Amino acid sequence: MRKELTPQSVAGKYRLIATVTADFLQDLRELLSTSSDFDSDREETRVEMTVSSARIRHFIALAEALHVKLPCTQEALASGGIDLAKAQMLHTLTKPLDPELAGLVEEKVLPTAHELSNSEMRALGERYIQELDPHGAQERHERRKKDRSFTVTSKPDGMGELRLYSTAPEVQAAYQAIDQQVRNTRTTDDDRTQDQARADLAAAVLAAGGAGSEGFGPVDPKIVITIPKDVIEGKQEHGAEMQGHGAILGSMARQMAATAPTWLRMITDPITGVGIDFSRKGYRLSQAERDFLITRHKTCRFPNCQAPAVTSDLDHREQYQRCKVTRGWDMAPLCRRHHILKEEHGWGYEILPNGDLAWTSPSGAKFLVRMDPGADPDG
Repeated sequence: MRKELTPQSVAGKYRLIATVTADFLQDLRELLSTSSDFDSDREETRVEMTVSSARIRHFIALAEALHVKLPCTQEALASGGIDLAKAQMLHTLTKPLDPELAGLVEEKVLPTAHELSNSEMRALGERYIQELDPHGAQERHERRKKDRSFTVTSKPDGMGELRLYSTAPEVQAAYQAIDQQVRNTRTTDDDRTQDQARADLAAAVLAAGGAGSEGFGPVDPKIVITIPKDVIEGKQEHGAEMQGHGAILGSMARQMAATAPTWLRMITDPITGVGIDFSRKGYRLSQAERDFLITRHKTCRFPNCQAPAVTSDLDHREQYQRCKVTRGWDMAPLCRRHHILKEEHGWGYEILPNGDLAWTSPSGAKFLVRMDPGADPDG
């Protein structure tokens, strides 16, 4: 008789894949490092696996990096604490770094990696790289800027794909301009998804040389950045973040701050770093109050969701119909999909004094969403 399946049992099988993958990478490295005919054994292994030459080279490079530069990542993969994608993410982030710096980044990121999404882990790793190696981060950014591009690729079934590769502020501004215009102009009988509507508008704007489709008007893209005082004053180069992206260079943050038409100052608690809240009667928030919550929380606060707070709903933890009071300390941004999940499917959360959210699923499983994803789990 088949045993009962649960989200936990299925996730356990996924962690088992990570354990087997760690063994595979370790065996691959040992086989090739002790081989008397490296090229032949590599090719025979590739043929047995039925993968491309590029794929086997990728596995070999990853196996070598985990052995030499990231041994703790290898252990985390072997224990099922992280999956292959996270191991690859750490490898990619630390590839330009020397072994000592790579080890420091690994030491910072791994303690909370098991509770982070891939994008959260990437953002955390980039934050620490900028902190540990600010000058190197600036140099790598300048090199990457030279690779900016706008390309087109043919896809099956009469489709195509446009790819814009540019600096984070420019990409975010372009996306927010399209997203806000769609939100401002869509009618109630529009049966397209948000993604479909964004794609239609972006294609129309580009095809018309900037004029866009009927009804398109200029908007002011809302790019939310958090900049510590020391970064503004040029005393440090790390700590600035862009909503929807993650850590950004101090030089980039200062440049954006210098051209920002308006500022929103948020006062934070000197101990926890959490913003000071507000309470008010009535349901609708003022723009200043919305800006406060968006800046405080940065992203959707559902576990492992990185949807920007600026495009999310502002959720009353306790439904407004019951309490009739809008309390800033009892609200959090949730993207539309997770807002519906909370309201209609039995998910719930408590907001802890330090700003962390303690979620409970309908089955009773517990998930902690930290205000700071890189916070010490024991601290």
